[in-house]
Amino acid sequence: MTKVIFKGKLVDQSEAVIPANNKANFFGYGVYESIRVFRGKPFYAEWHLERLAASAKAIEMELPYASSELMRMIEEIVSENKITDALVRIVYYGKTEKEEGILVMFPMGYHFYADKNYKQGMHAVTHVWDRILPPSKTLSLLGGFLGLRKATQNDCVEALLINYKGFVTEGTRSNLFIVDSKGQLVTPPKDSVLEGITRKIIMEKLGLKINERTINPVELFSAKEAFITSSGLSVMPIVSIDGKKIGDGTVGSNTREIAKKYDIHLKKVVADKT
Repeated sequence: MTKVIFKGKLVDQSEAVIPANNKANFFGYGVYESIRVFRGKPFYAEWHLERLAASAKAIEMELPYASSELMRMIEEIVSENKITDALVRIVYYGKTEKEEGILVMFPMGYHFYADKNYKQGMHAVTHVWDRILPPSKTLSLLGGFLGLRKATQNDCVEALLINYKGFVTEGTRSNLFIVDSKGQLVTPPKDSVLEGITRKIIMEKLGLKINERTINPVELFSAKEAFITSSGLSVMPIVSIDGKKIGDGTVGSNTREIAKKYDIHLKKVVADKT
């Protein structure tokens, strides 16, 4: 039986039950994180927990657990379930007038994409949606669900979001980078997206020169290269969007080099924890 954290305690998964009339669940009043576990070690868990706290603060939610407590629970989940490669999902449903807040933490299977997906690239669609409070990772996910469903129905890995100002911002579950027509590496501004942990690593740890600025659809389709990033996808090349080739329709050299640097960094960080 899978072990999970429920209200701060380790229990069998079957015991982690949220009441059907829970107000926070109904209104999407909650925050969450998905932390990658690689070779049995949580990857940048401290950054995830910082973002969890920031997300809660952004919606005026009190998060009653210190980062050290949450880290202990993550390690307990990994140990009790003998996890090597997976995601650990943290969800906190906020306290309401008559209900206590509820913390749930559980392991999720990690979807491994085939090597050919990274070598040949994958496809994306566009989807019009504005994320509510973009920098906050909340449970208001309907637009993302609809976008990802559209992507799946079109045999695509992701839907790239276009906000109501007409700019391309991010994916439903990822951040976007392009190599523009001038050869510059570009990503949308941090305040207009949910800043992913993989995005932050690429911005801060790999020694790259990256321009943060708005991207319009014309620039997106005229880009030489494009890729998306997330804890689950790592650095995933995108070779077509809405059925239109990006560049020559193959994975570009910049994308390959960034993916290689990210992989080296991932293995080094985990090795240093061993």
